Amino acid sequence: MIEKRTLKVLRATSRKYVNLYKLYNPHDLIILQNPRFEKIYDKLDKSLKIHGMIYPLLVTDEKTYWGKFWPLDDYGNKKPGIGVVTGNQRAVFARVEGYDRVECIFVNKDETMIYNKEFHMKSRDYPDEKSPKNTGPGTVDHGW
Repeated sequence: MIEKRTLKVLRATSRKYVNLYKLYNPHDLIILQNPRFEKIYDKLDKSLKIHGMIYPLLVTDEKTYWGKFWPLDDYGNKKPGIGVVTGNQRAVFARVEGYDRVECIFVNKDETMIYNKEFHMKSRDYPDEKSPKNTGPGTVDHGW
């Protein structure tokens, strides 16, 4: 007998570009930069658990990637896969918290620059317990 299971999905609360959102397995995503967030993990963890993920991750593949962080195989070729351009910390959070899928937008270099102006958030700007609570996707305009 096959057991049905509901997927646990980390969705972006901002629905501005929802037509571009795609679901990816966070365990399959390549972390392209060392997410050194030990110092801010508690703040990130608390923010995501209270407010959810405000923006989707930005991802790309090895053929489209323009930077220097893509992992190489033993022959010096880029390993195939989907890598996180923006949102490495949230991707790791999704893995740690047992999410099966996370919302992402597939981008090229130019698109990354455009979306990063809206989506990238410094740890000092993470919403906290004093920030207005989110009541569902797209219902709170945080102004970020």
